[in-house]
Amino acid sequence: MNNKVLNFVLISVYHTKADDKSFYFWRPNNAGYTRNLNEAGNYTNSPKIKNDALYQAEGYHNTLRTLPIVKDSELYLKLEKAEDGNYTTILNNEHNCRLLGIISGDGNNLKRGRH
Repeated sequence: MNNKVLNFVLISVYHTKADDKSFYFWRPNNAGYTRNLNEAGNYTNSPKIKNDALYQAEGYHNTLRTLPIVKDSELYLKLEKAEDGNYTTILNNEHNCRLLGIISGDGNNLKRGRH
């Protein structure tokens, strides 16, 4: 069994609207949301969960509403970001949505799925 601890940022697919310029992220300790990666929480995979680290981050965050992304992974590094001083975000654009498997929903909330 792989006991390596991975660090995640959690994208709130549910709270990000289709026309938002960037994604929302979970803050530390499930305490709200932010667009600033520098304010996003650092979540880890739980050792109680199966041997697939992306299967669940913290045991329940990998859902249709929340998408865990391993920090500094190949996927994370491919995502287009915007920076302005201490403010860094991941852009909500077609390139990133395709990489993340996110599709536009009804124009309100985003949805996970296949393009």
